[in-house]
Amino acid sequence: KMENGDPCPKKWAVDAERAKELGGTIPYAGAIEFLEGSTLEIRNAAEMDEDGGKLVLLETTGGITGRPAVTGTIDPKWHLRFSAKKIVLAPNRGTVLIVR
Repeated sequence: KMENGDPCPKKWAVDAERAKELGGTIPYAGAIEFLEGSTLEIRNAAEMDEDGGKLVLLETTGGITGRPAVTGTIDPKWHLRFSAKKIVLAPNRGTVLIVR
């Protein structure tokens, strides 16, 4: 739901190419709460070239709560990360598992 309490669409989309054009961030003034059943479509991420850095797809001033189901095509060399105020597309450098 939006900061004023109105429900936002259950389907949101973020365009990776547009975020890159804007210098790495699509800004959003306010808070975003992803309610159960929400989806987030990541557009134009399949064709992204890895240039060594992460791409902040969306940055909010009021924070992000909840986890949407992610749709769209993301190349396996990338992974999506959620934090308190950002949704980030970052290079997938693999996983290290240490067993003792």
